[in-house]
Formats: sequence, C-alpha cells, structure tokens
Amino acid sequence: MASIDFKRAAAFIAAVPDGRWTTYGDAAKAGGVPAQHGGQAIGEWLRREGDTAPHVYRVLTAKGYVADGFRPAGPGVPGDKGRDRDVLRKEGVTIDARGRTSKHERFHFEDWR
Repeated sequence: MASIDFKRAAAFIAAVPDGRWTTYGDAAKAGGVPAQHGGQAIGEWLRREGDTAPHVYRVLTAKGYVADGFRPAGPGVPGDKGRDRDVLRKEGVTIDARGRTSKHERFHFEDWR
C-alpha cells in the first residue's frame, strides 16, 4: 500500500465546511490511498496529531457517528464524543437521538476535488 499524504488529508479536513461532516475513508482518499485501506490509518493519525488538522472533529465514521475511540488530540479539539456532537450541532450538523448525523450533510472527497 502506498503511504498516506497526511498534509493533503489535513487540507481536505480543513476544507470541510460548517454544517457538514466527512469520513475517515474520504480523508484517506484525499491522502492518496483507498478508503478501505487508509481509514484506520487516518484515525490513528488523528488520535495522535488531530489538533494539527483544522476541524478534525468533523471526521466521523462512514455511518455518520463520532467514533467510539474518539479522543482529543490537543487544545481546541472537543474533549469527548458528547462535546464533539455539541460542536457539530452548533455548526449546523443534524444529529438524531441515536447520535447519527444526516447522510445528506456528508462532505465527500469528490466534493473537494
């Protein structure tokens, strides 16, 4: 597998507009690797260095949930899943009672290209 261009993935994450969210897989695609191979690596990178990517809290699972393993990666990153959802709601993301976002608000890799 090719290595992920994390600078390009960070640029993609930074481009996710208010009221929208994206996935680990879309960030992987932006970094130059297939979603099915790079999504987990993106998650690991964000756990370590998420505060280096603006709007890191907008990166969710493919089903539209804050990842169970979500951890803040530094200052300015919501401290837990509940705070992450609160920030997303304030920005205009629709989140249902189960904690799932609206699929219509997803920002896909193809939207960025």
